[in-house]
Formats: sequence, structure tokens, C-alpha cells
Amino acid sequence: MNKKNGGNKWKKPYNIGFVLFSPKSEEHQIQQKNSVRKDENAINFLKNHTKTEILAKISIFALEIIKYEKSFLCVLSGILLSVSWPTYGIPFFIFVAFVPLLFVEENISQSDIKRKGWAVFGCSYFTFIIWNVITTGWLYNSQNPDGSPALMAVVFPVLVNSLLMSTAFQLFHWYKRGKKLPWGLAFFVFVWMSFEYFHMAWEFTWPWLNLGNSFADYPQLIQWYDTLGATGGSFWILTLNVLIFYILKIWWAEKRFLVKTSVVVLGLIVLPMMI
Repeated sequence: MNKKNGGNKWKKPYNIGFVLFSPKSEEHQIQQKNSVRKDENAINFLKNHTKTEILAKISIFALEIIKYEKSFLCVLSGILLSVSWPTYGIPFFIFVAFVPLLFVEENISQSDIKRKGWAVFGCSYFTFIIWNVITTGWLYNSQNPDGSPALMAVVFPVLVNSLLMSTAFQLFHWYKRGKKLPWGLAFFVFVWMSFEYFHMAWEFTWPWLNLGNSFADYPQLIQWYDTLGATGGSFWILTLNVLIFYILKIWWAEKRFLVKTSVVVLGLIVLPMMI
């Protein structure tokens, strides 16, 4: 009996050890093999394709999103505009903030949908509503004489300011029809600059969202503002947005990269900050 019990005493730990150190289940082995196969496929893809081909595939994927996901791009543009703004913003996003919205306008212009103007207006209004709500929502803290929240203090500026911005963008869309793309983009810069000038010269002036103000927390990067002011900053930002959009547009349409234009864009970003 003792011998038998002693044998059982050692048998149980051995069985536990066998379970702990036994080969993994067949299902787990299959998952591991599939994972290894996926890694091998990715490695083979990288080996068999040049960097240009890989970038082209990535760009095609990105532009497929641009083609079908207008709402996503409108939200993206609104968020990029918002996160560029002081306080606590990262102003460098402002250089590409209009690019998604410009792609939405381009896609609508080339589509077969009816009432393209209304579609462009709706998309742009959606974008600018997001931007205005996030950057001027603090107005909700204002109060009426009786201490209640002054709701109209935030609703009126958000709705009206978004409407004015959308109107400026709509003028760009109307002008761009039948014109070559560079002329249309140049008009976008002109019409937005005109909008900002108008918005500083009437009774309901609201210059807080003038594009040049996005660098307000980084005066060391915009020393040249003492000569050209925030208006010069707006022109700088708009020019870079249309140039970056133009580079991406040509890359998509003609599968070629505009090296010289890209160098100019990089220079226009860096050099003014070094003055």
C-alpha cells in the first residue's frame, strides 16, 4: 500500500508538469503558421516592389478614401483646423487643414451628381461648424443678466461665422468651374483673404479665426509678422494649403511627384520661421 501511495505521490506532479510543458494545441499552432505566412507575404511584397510602387499603392488607398468618404474628409478638415488653434493647439497642422476639404470639392466637381453647388456648400458648412464649435465653444460660459447661460452668445457666432466661411468657399467653387485648376486655387486664396478683410471691417467683426492667428502661441516663429501682420500669415498658410493640395492632386492623377514644387513648399514652411 505504501509503495502504491508513494508511486501516486510522484505521479501527480509529473502529470502536471507534462500538461504545463506539453506542445501547444493544434488550433494555436495553425494560428501561428498563418501569422508567419502573413509576415512572409509582407516581406515578399516589400522585396518585390520598389519604394515608388509601395507609395503609389498607399496613395491609391488614401485617395480611394478621399473618393468615397466625403463626410470623413469634412470632419478631418474641421479637426485639423481646430487642433491648429491656440490655446494648446499645434499650429503646423494648419498647413494641410484645407487639403481634405479641397479634395471633397474636387471630387464633387468631377462627379455626376446634381446640384453640385449645394453639395459643396453642405460639406464646407459641416467642416466650418466643427471648427467654430471647437474653437469658440467657450462663449457658452457667458451669462445673461439673470445668471442663465447666454446660449445665443455661442449659437449666433458659430452659425453666422460658418455661413460666411461657407459662402467664401462656395464662391471659389463657382469660379473654379470651367477654369484651370491653378487659377481656381489662386482664386481660393484671394476670396478667403477678402473674406477675412471684410470680417474685420463690419459691425459683427470676428477676427479670432483669421488663419494667421493660429501661430499666436509661437511668436518666436513668426517674427516677420511685425511687418506683414497676421494678414500676411493668412496668405502664407493659404498658399501652402493650395500648393500641397496641388502636389497631391498631380501625384494622384498623373502618378508623378512634383519635386521642385515640393522643395518650394518645404522652403515656404521653414524659411519664414527662420527670419
